[in-house]
Amino acid sequence: MTKTLVPPKDRKEWTFLVTTKLDHKFQNLVMQLKIMEFKQKKGTDKIDIMQSIDELYELSTKYAVSLQNDFQVIFKKW
Repeated sequence: MTKTLVPPKDRKEWTFLVTTKLDHKFQNLVMQLKIMEFKQKKGTDKIDIMQSIDELYELSTKYAVSLQNDFQVIFKKW
C-alpha cells in the first residue's frame, strides 16, 4: 500500500488551518499566502469553512511534494 502525498480532506487539521486555530507557518509561499487570506477573513461572514478547505486541499495537491515537511509537522501520520 502506498502512502498518499496529501492527508485526507476529512482530517480535523484542515479545519484548524482554515479557521486559523492551528498557527503554522508554511515553508511554501503560496500556502502561506492562502493562510494569511484566511486570517484576514476570520471574524467576517466571508469565510465558508468547507469551501476554504476545498481551496486549501486543491493547493496542497498541486504542491504536495514541496509540502511534505509541513504535512509531517501538522498531520504527523496519515
